[in-house]
Amino acid sequence: MKLVTVILLASLMQVSAASFGQLVTLKEKNVTLEKMFREIRQQSGYDVLLSTNKIKSTTTINANFNNATIEEVVEKIISGKELTYTIEDKTVLITPIPKSLFDKVVDYFAAVKVTGKVRDKSGSALPGVSIREKGKSNAVSTNASGDYVISVADGASLIFSYIGYKPVEISVNGKTNIDVTLEEDAGQLSDVVVTGMGTRVDKRTFTGATSNLKVGDAEIGGLPDPSRMLDGRVAGVVVQNTSGTFGTAPKIRVRGATSIYGSSK
Repeated sequence: MKLVTVILLASLMQVSAASFGQLVTLKEKNVTLEKMFREIRQQSGYDVLLSTNKIKSTTTINANFNNATIEEVVEKIISGKELTYTIEDKTVLITPIPKSLFDKVVDYFAAVKVTGKVRDKSGSALPGVSIREKGKSNAVSTNASGDYVISVADGASLIFSYIGYKPVEISVNGKTNIDVTLEEDAGQLSDVVVTGMGTRVDKRTFTGATSNLKVGDAEIGGLPDPSRMLDGRVAGVVVQNTSGTFGTAPKIRVRGATSIYGSSK
């Protein structure tokens, strides 16, 4: 009988300890969610994960919890937002509330389809220009002809950005066609290095070797391919003809025929 009593008492103590370990106490104003999640993990052993950009870990709240349950804390965090949560295996996952079919249809017809063309000051089309809806992850790029198509909320603003050019912000306000002319940003051009891997690096922090070749110095009439103008003008760059057929792309090698990374073509 005594043994049974001891076992029951130990079980109750474990349950009580487990319940106590799931409670959170924190009283602090303007505490970031990152710190809030850290306190939840330390006090209860639960991890909190965000699967949406509608709420960020840098968002601040006024925490006034005294032995609050995990559910009470999470409800406070997502209060007033279109979010929900699930708890499984000591992990709290915060996700957006799934939209109904009706809401999706309403959003579809409420969106404004905007088309247009992006040019430079000379009137030439600019391919690869980034068009982004301000404050959203919604973004597209212009095609080879400088044309773009994007669907945005009415009243949104579009930001046009392109390396070497000044960014432009334009409000949609019901317009369905927006043509944009970008102006060159000479200061930006002088501070940015574009590498062969397609990355952009600030010139002040770039540690590699670069060569600057003006078009006027390299331009040679009668050449069908502009890449052949680089032959003999940039150190380590060799341009070889692979065929006598007109229009065939040449073979370009950088820093010799071999390199530590394999092919140097």
